Amino acid sequence: MNSFLTFLRQAWEKRPPTLRFLNLKTASAVVVFGVTGVFITFILTQGNVSASPGHDGGHEGSDVTGTTSNFPIVTVEQPKMADSIQISIEAAGQIFAEQQADLYPLQDGVIESLSANLGSRVRQGQVLGVLRPDQGRQELAAEIGFKQRELEISRERATLTTDSHLRTTQEERDAELAGIQAEIAGLETIQHQKLQSMNNVAYDLLDSVNEMLFTRSDGIANYLSHSAFDYYRRVEAWPGFGNDATVRESFERKLLAFRTMVDAEAISPMELMAKAMEIGEQARKISLSISDSPSFPADNVDRIRKEIAEMTDHLSLFATELTEVLAKRSSLEAEKRKIQASTERKIVEVKGEQRNADLDTEIIAAEIVQLQQQMGAGRTIVAPFSGIITKRYVSAGESVTAEKPVFNLVDDRRKYIRFHISEADLPFVKIGTTVIFSPTSAPSEQFTAVIKRIAQAVDPVSRTIQVEADIPTQNNADRILAQMTIRVQVPVTQDPSLLAIPEAALQLSKSSSFVWTVAPDVTAVAKEVEIVFIHSGYVYISSGLTVKDWIVVKSPVELSAGLAIDTKQL
Repeated sequence: MNSFLTFLRQAWEKRPPTLRFLNLKTASAVVVFGVTGVFITFILTQGNVSASPGHDGGHEGSDVTGTTSNFPIVTVEQPKMADSIQISIEAAGQIFAEQQADLYPLQDGVIESLSANLGSRVRQGQVLGVLRPDQGRQELAAEIGFKQRELEISRERATLTTDSHLRTTQEERDAELAGIQAEIAGLETIQHQKLQSMNNVAYDLLDSVNEMLFTRSDGIANYLSHSAFDYYRRVEAWPGFGNDATVRESFERKLLAFRTMVDAEAISPMELMAKAMEIGEQARKISLSISDSPSFPADNVDRIRKEIAEMTDHLSLFATELTEVLAKRSSLEAEKRKIQASTERKIVEVKGEQRNADLDTEIIAAEIVQLQQQMGAGRTIVAPFSGIITKRYVSAGESVTAEKPVFNLVDDRRKYIRFHISEADLPFVKIGTTVIFSPTSAPSEQFTAVIKRIAQAVDPVSRTIQVEADIPTQNNADRILAQMTIRVQVPVTQDPSLLAIPEAALQLSKSSSFVWTVAPDVTAVAKEVEIVFIHSGYVYISSGLTVKDWIVVKSPVELSAGLAIDTKQL
């Protein structure tokens, strides 16, 4: 210390001429100030170095303590849990009644009396006003009586005429159909007889051919039951087959198949005739080559040949007759359908006449209603539903028309509110949510409503979405008036699985969304995030970050991956 003072004294004595005007006291102050400045600069420099140790070490989110740094100083903060952010959606709205209507008279006239006034509570069906009648009641009563009698006669005439025409038409149809049905039944009997005759002839044909080919009468019927069948075959018939066993067996099996179809009645009349004719012709040719023998003389062969010819002729005749029967039956069926169609047309015409008669009846009934209106029943103004009168447009004695309302009636028991939300608010607004609303004129009063309807389209002009909520029964509900303007608050419950970050931290590119974060070595790192929605300055994300990450909210320079930075918190 003494050496330092000696140094100062020598320096003072050797000061240059330009500083001779300074005295020792002033010079001491200058020296002290200079030394102090150097010391403070040294301390601040050390402070800046310690503020950025993360460039070769860790980062725990500590702030820069100086005003200068060798690296850009960015503002950081950590993500928040979504459910820690309180969001309340507010909107302006209006109260509406579920039923509201202007009440009009049914016709022009003069108000004779009014039984309701502004604020009156009325019930459904209650008479609220009456118009003066414009004609004497006795004359109207007489005319109504005449019209009512005319209506009764018109109804009786329409009923009797229609019933009579329908009954006559149906009886004529039934008679014609009964005659045709009887003919069809007769033809069905003939058809059955013809078919039976054809089957009998077919069996006779088979018996004759069987006698020509076999020594047993059941040669065809039991063809498959005999093992040594050659024993029963007539040897005289072999020349008819050219002595070829294969040809003979083929014809015998054709006979067996024909008999099987006849037995099962599984063959149509035309097919039966065709196969019988084919078998008969082939049998006739075979008979011409049969050799004469004592056991089977030529007379028998000639007899069998004639029988086969007669049977095929009979089958041809029966088939022709059966064809005629079927054609006639088909014609009768067509006639039957024609009669039924004709009857249906007549019934339609009769019902059309009935509709015309009913129309005439309705016209008379309408005239009666008009007369009754003039009597007073139709000259009343009636409440279509229960509610309260909110407007009275006219007074007794005033003239009114069917286009001029008399009252405005509101059903104040069932009301709802209507408000609009923005597109950004839509994720938070759901059907079934209970909202709170207050009249604009009384913001301290609070009521509740339940969201029931959300519009499925955005208004193209206002870019808002309409929401309606029904008002349940609650205290002081009489203070909730239709057409009242209100302020609505929609409570929002956040998804606890989401994280929220300031919208300023979000970086958007063509292919992804990301934020800049601070790495442990205090450098910038980009992390992609999955955005769920953006609302009220916050971005809600489902993945990409944790609550321990430090995200860059504000930076004085454009960041890039690996850029060394310093940080400070909001």
